[in-house]
Amino acid sequence: MGARAVRVVVVLPLLVSCADGVGDVPVAFAEPSEGQRFGFDLNEVGAAPAGFSSELGEWAVVEDATAPSVGRALAQIAESPRAAFNVALVEGLHFADVDIAVAFRSIAGKIDQGGGVVWRARDAQNYYVARYNPLEDNFRAYKVVEGRRSQLESADIEHSPGWHSLRVTMVGDRIVCYYDGERAFDFVDDTFPGSGKVGLWTKADARTHFDDLVAMGSMASLPAGLDAQAIALASGAETTVTPDGVVRIGWARTDVAVQVDGMPLRPFAGLGSWAAFQATAHGAMVMGDTVVFQDEVDPAIDAAFASGLEVSALHNHFFFDEPKVYFLHIGGEGQQEALARGVRAVWDAVRAVRAERPEPADRFAGASPTPGALDQPSLEDVIGHSGKLQDGVLKLSIGREATMHGTKFGASMGLATWVAFSGSDELAAIDGDFAMTAAEVEPVLRAMRRAGLRIVALHNHMVGETPAYYFTHFWAKGPAKDLARGFRAVLDAQSAVGE
Repeated sequence: MGARAVRVVVVLPLLVSCADGVGDVPVAFAEPSEGQRFGFDLNEVGAAPAGFSSELGEWAVVEDATAPSVGRALAQIAESPRAAFNVALVEGLHFADVDIAVAFRSIAGKIDQGGGVVWRARDAQNYYVARYNPLEDNFRAYKVVEGRRSQLESADIEHSPGWHSLRVTMVGDRIVCYYDGERAFDFVDDTFPGSGKVGLWTKADARTHFDDLVAMGSMASLPAGLDAQAIALASGAETTVTPDGVVRIGWARTDVAVQVDGMPLRPFAGLGSWAAFQATAHGAMVMGDTVVFQDEVDPAIDAAFASGLEVSALHNHFFFDEPKVYFLHIGGEGQQEALARGVRAVWDAVRAVRAERPEPADRFAGASPTPGALDQPSLEDVIGHSGKLQDGVLKLSIGREATMHGTKFGASMGLATWVAFSGSDELAAIDGDFAMTAAEVEPVLRAMRRAGLRIVALHNHMVGETPAYYFTHFWAKGPAKDLARGFRAVLDAQSAVGE
């Protein structure tokens, strides 16, 4: 058996359709109850996961590099006869009013394909099921009574390859079914009153991979537009909801042992990544802090930018920490599932680094530059600014201006963008600092990553200046002229802001 599934306490909105068809309304419950999420990435391949009972068919965890929870999924692997319904039920969970969702990917099947979710199951012969079948391009809900299936509702949905999601909410006798986040249909049925088990379902020889099964019961309403269940499914993380309606997810860094001042540091003492979601007038906003080791910073930032998130800070929290720990702050605004997937992409990028190398690296890849000749005129020509050569280091500085205490100040007081070249024309290293207004931060950071400059810090240097300035420090290695071109490209991106 594999690791136990993660238990989470979540307060969610169950959305049901109004009787007159006007639309979704939140249903509030008196008390929240415990729910459960299954991700399968920690479960043993080839065996049924802990917490599941294979009532019909043969269910086992399988390798799937495309799975949302990274690496593994649950599948029905037996070659079942035409009439067989394959059912796996979750042990110990019984819900009457329920919100259940799962991600799935259709793999194969000659008789049947696809699959779905089961709820209010009395046993493997009596339950509700909502399933999608790629062979028929339809999404349907059924009731199964003593093993005999009767259709309740149906919607035609064209199949497309890859992972999709199913979700069902049931409150009282009202059932609402969603496909990929869009409501497909709703109806009323009272065949199975009271509570029952939840689970997964396929038919005959359908080979379907399932991941991120989330089942919740007795959940309270959230602010309009914010759905903790959807955030849990999209992020692959357990969710909690604060009294003011903020949905939070977290990830404690237990994968790398850290010491601070010679003392082993527990994750709860400051090694926890988190993200918080709040409803806005136009969707949601997210803020968060991700614990990163030095070799994880570039992949995490790249994943954030690829997902449309912003990077707002990168700094340390400790002294005398081994290995060195840094904290990457992210944010964004938009559709809640997209934001949650973005946070997941950042955390998955970090996990991928550690999966490849368990111990954090202590230096960048590639050779280290050694002192040599630098072609000062050529580098200055590329950058478009003059510099100063001292002790084999060429440094160029570009001043900015701001006001503080009613007085203007600039480069001489430290408000400047600068770059220093060390090494030789053949192999050099550059370090430096970009001084940026708030509007320039994201364009500069993105241009730096496109140019291959490694971001090593993002913070403020002053308090109370107008406009406010932020500073990002960087490092890169390569041929000196290539580095100069990269630096120039970032300057150009910064200059373009506001044009």
